[in-house]
Amino acid sequence: MKLSIVLAGFTTSIVFSTCQTEYISADQIGCTVEYNNHTKNSEYQGIVTRYTGVGLPGLSVLIDTPEDGLWEGAAGFANIEDQIPMTPCHIHYAASIPKSFTAIAILQQIEAGRISLDSKISDYLEEEVLECLPNPDKITVNNLLNHTSGLPDVIDIEFITRFFNEPDYYYQSLTELMELIKDKKAVSEPGTDFLYTDTNFILLALILDGLTGDHLVTFREDIFDPLGLANTCYSYTINHSAVNNLVSGYIDTYSDGSVENVTAWEDAITSYVKGSGGMTTNCYDLSLFVQGVFNGSLVSEEHIDRILSDTVHNPLADEWMNDSYSLGFMVIHDEHGTWYGHAGRDPGAASYIFHNIEHNITIAAMTNIGTFFSMHYTKIFYNDLWIDLCNAAINGTQ
Repeated sequence: MKLSIVLAGFTTSIVFSTCQTEYISADQIGCTVEYNNHTKNSEYQGIVTRYTGVGLPGLSVLIDTPEDGLWEGAAGFANIEDQIPMTPCHIHYAASIPKSFTAIAILQQIEAGRISLDSKISDYLEEEVLECLPNPDKITVNNLLNHTSGLPDVIDIEFITRFFNEPDYYYQSLTELMELIKDKKAVSEPGTDFLYTDTNFILLALILDGLTGDHLVTFREDIFDPLGLANTCYSYTINHSAVNNLVSGYIDTYSDGSVENVTAWEDAITSYVKGSGGMTTNCYDLSLFVQGVFNGSLVSEEHIDRILSDTVHNPLADEWMNDSYSLGFMVIHDEHGTWYGHAGRDPGAASYIFHNIEHNITIAAMTNIGTFFSMHYTKIFYNDLWIDLCNAAINGTQ
């Protein structure tokens, strides 16, 4: 699990400097979304409220089932300092969920005949990027999508050290991020072992730039606009001036209930990391996306079938939500069937969106506390809350 490796590598050498003399406030908004007449409103809202009582500053949740329909709810605070209540209308940092968007954009380019799953990435990346990579002539697009490239992660000790010690540093390009792994050896041979890294999807974003001119425009024209994702922002400038109704992000360094506002961190990392992250959105837009993927609105039935079948086992399944991965989607197999979607973790945010194929149920949750450095909040958000939401949605029991 990335968390334990990272913590072991830097806790003795980095001084946390999370105290801020000024904080960034989430906007006070009027949200008219309410589900008081929903048959499970009391049950669902009770779960959400309970989890803000065990340490989550704020929490937004969406559940959509064929039997009971759509429900959205929230509890806690979008901003603690100003005591701004969290609502379903607030916008969250999506962390790693954009990996699935990047994957869909790649599959759309495949359907347009511009690239294939078996294409070598060395044919689609600039020389300055290829110089940073071991074995680029052996790695395929499929390897990137399934995290079997064998490439080391750009989000490593060097990146994290700079992130904490120079929080105002802004990487000027995705190529500059790739330079963090220059001269580093491959972790494994391409196509052999699963290793979840941000490197793979940053490279896919660069490939999309080469194919389309600007993958940000591609996201908007080929995904956001067709699905009506009015609450989603994917930009190189993420902050409260650029994104209305954005929550504030928090970290509980020692999991003792003492949270600090790290919104500036979230703004920075969400702004310059693209392909593997870089998005703000809400549960409703995430539900439109994942449902749009599997109802055929974005890619062909052939590629939906590939997502459902081209799975790679996650060797760290006991420590994370998903037991498998498939073409940009995390996969969970449990007693309720099979779920496809993605989860994300950041220093000041956490999120997930999953769609159950057998029951046609969608569950999304987003919170404004970081899980990247905390096993405590990892268990609360990705395990305990997830189990309660699944049971309530499918069985009607908590």
